[in-house]
Amino acid sequence: MHNLILLFLIPIGSILGASIDKPTQDNSKDINILKMSINAVKIIDGKKNINNHQKKSNLNYNLISNDRIKWDIIDSQNTRNQSPLIWEKIKEEDFDLDLYKETEPKKPINIKEGLYTLWDINYREQIDASLLKIGNAIPTANTLKEGDLKISFGQISPIKAGYAGGTGNQNYLGLIDYGITDKITISGFYTHSDDPLHKKINNLDVQPSNLWVSYGAELKLKTKLSENVNIALQGSIEKWDVKSGGCNLYRCTSKSNNIFNSSKNEVKNSNLIGSLSSPITWNITNPLEITLVPKAVFLPDKQGNNDGEGSFYGNNFGIGLGIAYKPLPKLKSFSSVYLPIAGENSFDENLNFKKVGIYTTGIRYSLDPRITFESYISNGFGKTSSTGILSIPSANDVLYGGRIIYTPTNVASRKIKRKYENLNVFSGLSVSSPSIINTGKRRIRSSLNGMGSWWNRLDINVSNLFSFDFSVNTVNQNSQNTNVLSTKYHNPYEAMARAGGTALLFSQDRGDFLTSSFRLSAGRARGWGWLFAESLNSYEINNHLKMNLNPKYAWSGFGDAASLGASLNIVLTPGIVFIPETNIPLKESDQNWTIAIRFIPFKNKHIDIYTTNSLSFMDIGQFFKSEDQSFGLSVGSIF
Repeated sequence: MHNLILLFLIPIGSILGASIDKPTQDNSKDINILKMSINAVKIIDGKKNINNHQKKSNLNYNLISNDRIKWDIIDSQNTRNQSPLIWEKIKEEDFDLDLYKETEPKKPINIKEGLYTLWDINYREQIDASLLKIGNAIPTANTLKEGDLKISFGQISPIKAGYAGGTGNQNYLGLIDYGITDKITISGFYTHSDDPLHKKINNLDVQPSNLWVSYGAELKLKTKLSENVNIALQGSIEKWDVKSGGCNLYRCTSKSNNIFNSSKNEVKNSNLIGSLSSPITWNITNPLEITLVPKAVFLPDKQGNNDGEGSFYGNNFGIGLGIAYKPLPKLKSFSSVYLPIAGENSFDENLNFKKVGIYTTGIRYSLDPRITFESYISNGFGKTSSTGILSIPSANDVLYGGRIIYTPTNVASRKIKRKYENLNVFSGLSVSSPSIINTGKRRIRSSLNGMGSWWNRLDINVSNLFSFDFSVNTVNQNSQNTNVLSTKYHNPYEAMARAGGTALLFSQDRGDFLTSSFRLSAGRARGWGWLFAESLNSYEINNHLKMNLNPKYAWSGFGDAASLGASLNIVLTPGIVFIPETNIPLKESDQNWTIAIRFIPFKNKHIDIYTTNSLSFMDIGQFFKSEDQSFGLSVGSIF
């Protein structure tokens, strides 16, 4: 049998330890051969064909113990002119199928072994993906593979809050990268910052409000200079909305000075900007990569309104250098610097424009091939190719940033087989559980109490180790506490929305001592940003009892709050769980408690009857105590 091509979409096993587990019987049932995605494997009868990719990787691709059949990676470029292939879902009974027949009986091909080996190759390749940028100012010559998709969300803030107070000036990013071909990557992005200027502007009565909104697209084209050196051409075009003066707060009608003229009328301009760069990336060794990039950025040199105009950054040209190093398969470190040669990229509290170097250093950790976390420090405030060379408005201070990168086109991790389904499948009310649902599942929960307060939350699992969540609620009662945090948190009957993510770090179901997750969420209440973080930890004593202990912390423009959540899950009878919960105050918070009886009439469905004096079950509301005790009903479903 000649030129038979098999392609597999392989599920990933456990990535919490250093080893990689083989797919289980249950996992094999879900293997889908639906698209030509990552690696093509060619079966050649009687001869071995080793291409350059195989020689370079030094991996053994002879997947099957058979002296007549050899497996090799082939270049997908060589398959494009062949007839279309029809892809079907593998049936369980096909796993030990004899794929060819001759007069003499042959040993059946072990497809499970082949699937695992391919899965292993894909896991290692995808966990080791190259960086597209080293900081926001320095692109590399790397591109995505054809069909690969990355979705990123990020934020940057100053270490010292400055004039804005609270969490300081923040710049938010949403980014999508897509591989058109192996050599062409296209990206779309949106960034938003609306806080007052970082430092108090001298000689102005009222500190200027400031708004930067950028959105646009960029294109990168790559070619090889040699085996280990790539060069690329990258260009971006963006719309940059700049507003100075006025007011950006919630339902605000006040006015402030602007930085472009002497009036108290806001200056609002919409600018067309762009950038052009040519990064050269040299892969010195497998863990070490160096990038050199000349870069030109096209920015406006004036902004104004009918009352006059003032100076702004103007065009900029400079040189960038970046280094990426991989000490471990899941961990990358990176550093970069951009040095402007012509043009200014910073201004101070006296509105003097100047040149400053933009540096970035950070680390990137891959939870699994689908989820990657990035953390860094930098003095670059902009988050696009054009604005990434700019420092924070009115200063040149140190900032800290973070980003989560979701790659849905990569393979998924293995499902977690749970020991005690009644204890793990659902979360708590005011004290959450660290367990998350499996890949491709959704969990929805809704709550309504006798005071008319309601809460809805949707969890979407994108990896067996990570899930996104989206919440919306209204709080129709007041807080008993009269401190600044509780009184500024909400207006009765007014809707609030939040989004967050949870990463599973340890699991008793995988042999760890306890189950532990980390969750971070963000949202606005009464126009102010609130960040919420919690470490979720549980210990399952047996199939009838689980303990939860969750430290929680929140940041806002008014101050910070902290508490310790504790709860028990006690299985009274199959399908009935007793859940007592309390939140113990540590900083600017109140002690509150919740008691619930959970009924599980059907698998993946539950109904809770509860009483509580917690102000709300949504994030920051867990820190405060309501004026009134309430009774309510909560329902949940996984689908």
